[in-house]
Amino acid sequence: MDFKTFLENTAIAKGWRFIHARRDYQNLTDVLEFFNQELESFEDNETGIFLDPVTTQREADGIRYTGSFMVLTHADLDMPYAEKYDKFIVPAKEFVNQELWNKMKCDFDVTTWTTIEVINIHDFNGDGVSVQFNLKGY
Repeated sequence: MDFKTFLENTAIAKGWRFIHARRDYQNLTDVLEFFNQELESFEDNETGIFLDPVTTQREADGIRYTGSFMVLTHADLDMPYAEKYDKFIVPAKEFVNQELWNKMKCDFDVTTWTTIEVINIHDFNGDGVSVQFNLKGY
């Protein structure tokens, strides 16, 4: 299974949205009607996984996947940072660094996995984490 399919299946299993496209397209809601509909239709406290294009490299013993994705929850712009941190960022960090990590290790060898907290990102005020990864699949 490739990493896109892995993340998409994970999002579906959690009842989350999954969007796969360039990050600048994901944010320019006035340029692409698809993303306009997707982002504007997010409800408060709704979560999605936003996957940037993934670089794949064929190696002798498998395929290397390199890229980034975000786990974001739509939040009220006026909510204080401390509340956003506890309500949206901490659960996103726990999800990517524990649940997703453990599930992913069954299908991939992880070379690098870096997370950074994000707040009020994209046109729908998404809060959560951004992850950069380098994985090897077989």
